[in-house]
Amino acid sequence: MKNLEKYLPWLIIGAALLTSGSVSGIGAMVRTRWADPYTPDGKTTFPGARGRSGVYLIKKGGEIVYVGHSRTNLYRTLYRHFQVWNHPTQHVTTYSKLGGYSVRVIYTTPAQAPRLEAYLVNKLQPRDNEHKLVKYSDGTGEQENELQRAAEIVAPF
Repeated sequence: MKNLEKYLPWLIIGAALLTSGSVSGIGAMVRTRWADPYTPDGKTTFPGARGRSGVYLIKKGGEIVYVGHSRTNLYRTLYRHFQVWNHPTQHVTTYSKLGGYSVRVIYTTPAQAPRLEAYLVNKLQPRDNEHKLVKYSDGTGEQENELQRAAEIVAPF
């Protein structure tokens, strides 16, 4: 799915239309540039994500490997992926701080975050989101129909 990355801005616009129902809802989304998760001196790159909602994408070697979201504290959710931790009820995916990863953050409203994540997971199909592909497929084809309608809005691919 590496080829879809060049269409990421259009995918985000399509998702904004899908999640808000109108172009006016796009204003709530703010996208950052790709950046290493940590600066050379070990500080985090996205301190502004504290207490905010949104979606994050983790990329390695030009391939988006994970998409996630948070409705309340994007900073904490994102940086848990670069720490060793266990959670009794959540699927945990961790990455090395020195592993050559880069991150992009998309700030959204709390209501938009899970829908944008679902859209991007289904569209990009990152390798480490297999557990979410099942979660976001409803088995009726309605999710796929919704994604197709969004794709038509932002075509051509």
